[in-house]
Amino acid sequence: MHRSSASWAARTALASLLLLGTACGGDTAGEGASAPAPADPPAAEAEAAPATDSIDFHAAKSRGKTAMFVPAPSEFQAALSSSNVDIDLAALIGPGGTLEGRSKPVVALETGRRIANVLLSAKGGSKDAVTGYMKAAREGLAALGAPDDLMADVDKVITDYAGGTISNAELAPAMDLLNQRVQTSLDNGAGDEISTLVRAGGWVQGVHLLSKGLAAAGQAGDGAALLHQPSVLTHFTEFIKASAAAKAQDPDVLAVITELEALDEVAGKATLNVADLNTVATHTGNILARF
Repeated sequence: MHRSSASWAARTALASLLLLGTACGGDTAGEGASAPAPADPPAAEAEAAPATDSIDFHAAKSRGKTAMFVPAPSEFQAALSSSNVDIDLAALIGPGGTLEGRSKPVVALETGRRIANVLLSAKGGSKDAVTGYMKAAREGLAALGAPDDLMADVDKVITDYAGGTISNAELAPAMDLLNQRVQTSLDNGAGDEISTLVRAGGWVQGVHLLSKGLAAAGQAGDGAALLHQPSVLTHFTEFIKASAAAKAQDPDVLAVITELEALDEVAGKATLNVADLNTVATHTGNILARF
């Protein structure tokens, strides 16, 4: 990769965001390069933070932002813009899957995809679309048995946003903070396997939209380099292969593994071209079709 200041900064920004998908449990996050932890808020700001597990959504815009497995929309789009790639990833979001009759691991993957849609559309999406994505993500969390206090916070942000109390500009950082809480709650309640599958679902959705958008725009070079994260692919592939769902021969999970393994050849290349991006988009699309 070249390291010209603008393109290198853009690649680093988006690659770091995508690499947050490796923060799935214990030391496994160290398998690939990872993004630095967000800076602590100023002392005065920290002192003003409420001493409670509940989220103050109105104060969210002044807090540090951390997207757990999908880039925060503003940072994601800023990185693309820095690479002179004008793509609205939220506009590429398609219809999702159903939760009805699906196994819990597949529900977890689909819930991650739904949360990704919220994070990707929160800043610039239409109110109806964003509200729909939030309600769909809520349905997934409820199906996974998220605790009542978390669901209350989810309901609050949906109500406040729909009622105009929270603007789109405020919603993006608020959703980043809520996503942190979602991941912590799933880690502590549903367990490592389910919480990691949620992260994996969101990561696949982010990769799919990015590869699809870049391929359609004929962008390789710096834009494709933003997507080139073989360590994340390896992490999720190995984790899902070792999961209880895979050992139980869940057909949808086995199909996901097959598609992830099919991406190995692309991931092993030093650089990605438009044909490679189309390959990534196809395989991640096949994965999402299993959700």
